[in-house]
Amino acid sequence: MEQVDQDALALVVSSIFRFVDPAGAVAARAEDSRRLGGSRVLDRIWDRLDIGAAIRRSARSRRLDGDAVERFIFTLVAVSPGGWSPRPSSSRPGCPSMAAARSLATRSATAKPRSSGPSSSAHCAERPSSTATAQGQGRRLVGVRGHTVVSWALVAAPILAIAALAWTRRWMSDDAFINVRVVQNIFAGHGPVFNVDERVEVGTSTAWLAALSLRHAVVPFVAISQVAVVLGLVSTVAGLALGSGGAYYLWRHVGRGGFVLPLGTIVAALPPFWDFATSGLETGLTFLWLGACFFALAWRLGRASRAPARPAAWRPLWVAVLVGLGPLVRPDLVLVAALLGLALLVQSRPTWRSYLGGATAALALPVLYEVFRTGYYAALVPNTALAKSAGAALWSKGLTYLDDYAGLYLLAIPLLGVAVFTWMPAVLAQGRCRQWPESALLLAPVLGGLLHALYVVRVGGDFMHGRFLLPATFAVLMPTFVVTVPRGIVSRLAALAPVVGVAVWAVLVPTQVLLPYQGTIGPHGIADERGFYLGYSGAAHPTVIGDYSRRTPRTTGFCAGGRREPWRIGARTCWSIRRRRTQRRTGTAWWVAWATSASTVSKPAPRSSLPTICR
Repeated sequence: MEQVDQDALALVVSSIFRFVDPAGAVAARAEDSRRLGGSRVLDRIWDRLDIGAAIRRSARSRRLDGDAVERFIFTLVAVSPGGWSPRPSSSRPGCPSMAAARSLATRSATAKPRSSGPSSSAHCAERPSSTATAQGQGRRLVGVRGHTVVSWALVAAPILAIAALAWTRRWMSDDAFINVRVVQNIFAGHGPVFNVDERVEVGTSTAWLAALSLRHAVVPFVAISQVAVVLGLVSTVAGLALGSGGAYYLWRHVGRGGFVLPLGTIVAALPPFWDFATSGLETGLTFLWLGACFFALAWRLGRASRAPARPAAWRPLWVAVLVGLGPLVRPDLVLVAALLGLALLVQSRPTWRSYLGGATAALALPVLYEVFRTGYYAALVPNTALAKSAGAALWSKGLTYLDDYAGLYLLAIPLLGVAVFTWMPAVLAQGRCRQWPESALLLAPVLGGLLHALYVVRVGGDFMHGRFLLPATFAVLMPTFVVTVPRGIVSRLAALAPVVGVAVWAVLVPTQVLLPYQGTIGPHGIADERGFYLGYSGAAHPTVIGDYSRRTPRTTGFCAGGRREPWRIGARTCWSIRRRRTQRRTGTAWWVAWATSASTVSKPAPRSSLPTICR
């Protein structure tokens, strides 16, 4: 700041005020002083006085590119003769010296503060300036020049790893063939039902059935089950990539620069993620919805910070609609969607019309489908919610299910490390700065994931190992999928601590921790679903119904009394297990194999002709 020509700065501002109304300028408060280049000082003052916003509005009214015109005019001012240097003396973002800003503020007779207000703490760092974006730094990692390729390679490593591991473990769950039957009935003209003339909603995920139907309409020559396997894998990988992109945008927006490293993508080290990415169920779509929502909200937050005022909650419309799709992906995701919707409202214009418009856009599709559900199925929830007692309270079984997943993989170690060293300091820093939109986006997925996990524990979990807790794990870790390592030594050590710990955990868990009941059913009725059906079918990758129908008889069944008896196609067989919820497995895969073996599904099958798979 010693090299800044105060008189030249005053001359520039006075010349600008000939064209801009001083009443629209913004007063700047002295908060901190750091050594920065002259162009950065001018850029901060430029933003504080709303000069750029006025130029953008004027340019857009003339159908010009407002951002380009504003940057061009700023460049002319910054490089004009008079002592200004276009090269910053430091690349560290922070608050500019307010001595010049304070003297300029006294020249504004009627100055009004911006809607967001200045930082309330001297420790609050400013967001990266728009000058850096104009110079192309917005397209590279924050504070990183020579290590950009290395950073993105590290970020992409867990995404590619989970894609490869999931593909090598591809399979089709028996419950997923229920969706196959429903899609077949839709294209046969019988509607979204399992049995013809029986209006029962057997699918849990409306969005997943819609995605399968749409893909089957595009590629009808490919088996629906194989489409489900590939679509689940693509959705999982895309969800992880979008979540990582959203975390990167969020950390860049809060002004934390440095070397970018993967952290929350430790989900790639969990075997249940490998199994249920290609199970044919809606789990992959759940990951895609979570990652897409987080990316959309982070992108919208950065876009809104560059606008002269906060946008309405329904703008852009697709963001609100995307957040509202949660109940259609899975009904229980309404818990996560509600908190993401609150984050959307916090970063929007605080008016009742804005909130009402955003709520209408988010709830339009779920409400319309609920009207269809009550009229077509005569029910308020899917039949699976009624069959599995989704409103029951089975805390003891739920805690057992939680321990079977989180206790086995020692999830407390990486979760506590990420929370204490990375996530919690960021939340507290944004809270001190009163940056409520940023705080809301950091809190929403974490609280939503914890609330969803609590609901899963309350209803008693599931019989598939870890499946129902995967969305909660994904949501809790999403804000820290990627983190930045600051330049300071102390900050760098604090940021590297969880990274190193997570790296050690990610290496030890997949290699040293094994499921104690691999390929079978555990003592608490929780099964290694994929391992069980691999042994049951005898195929390495059972992805079509024929892989189950070609099975050779083996001694893999369990009778009600505990003795073993071979499975026999079309003959009397035993219960697979008598579960503690007094529910019995009914051989869904074999039932669907018989039901879909005919070339048409136009006529319902008589109940007496059903194979006695489990009696």
